[in-house]
Amino acid sequence: MGKTSQLDPNVELIFLKRCAVGVFMAGLFFLHRVTEDVVYQWFDDEVWTQGIYALIFVTFFIYMIVTVVKTLNVNVSRQAYWFGNFHDEYLHYVNNQANKYCLGVLGITLLGAFIGADFITEALPSLDLKDFISLILTVISFSYSATVWTLLRADND
Repeated sequence: MGKTSQLDPNVELIFLKRCAVGVFMAGLFFLHRVTEDVVYQWFDDEVWTQGIYALIFVTFFIYMIVTVVKTLNVNVSRQAYWFGNFHDEYLHYVNNQANKYCLGVLGITLLGAFIGADFITEALPSLDLKDFISLILTVISFSYSATVWTLLRADND
């Protein structure tokens, strides 16, 4: 938290990429929470498939922890760390656009859930509030990560 400020754009780029990977892994973690019961119901007697699914989840979880630890060790300014205010203009733009798209996707998702609430409860009667929140967090996480990766890729082209 008390890292020194470096104005090197490469350090900020690494930080933003690692944040995007960490957010994507968090999205996979939330998605796992929803899909776990479905996978275990589909493969009732097949213990090896449940083991493979659990192994994949553990691998993603460990990778997420490693990414978060690596992200915490990057020396960026406090403004970039806490508020996303990067010194590099393009990275600041990428982060702001990702946040805007993420908020837009959240609004559209919640509006769609509000409008289609009756259909959702009929189609998915076993979907409880925790699973619904996990799905929303998954959509938000994936939208932020995809936006960052897309805009950073556009920078390379």
